[in-house]
Amino acid sequence: MIAGNLHLRSKKTVKTKQMKLYICSMTFEDIIGQEHIKEHLKKSAENGRIPHAQLFIGKEGTGGLPMAIAYAQHILCSFSDNP
Repeated sequence: MIAGNLHLRSKKTVKTKQMKLYICSMTFEDIIGQEHIKEHLKKSAENGRIPHAQLFIGKEGTGGLPMAIAYAQHILCSFSDNP
């Protein structure tokens, strides 16, 4: 569950610059709950066990998109050669 049940539909009216900030600033710490999923995703990335594809599904408002964004950011920022 994400704080406030974030819905992307309500974000459509937000300017593009603000949307980029929303997407680029999403981390696992921003996601409330789902600790077992966050830990599994972190451990799989740290162990080098990143699958070719990852499917984040669920009903609207359950945090699939923010979790996917946080996972991608974790992978890209943790293992990037550029600080």
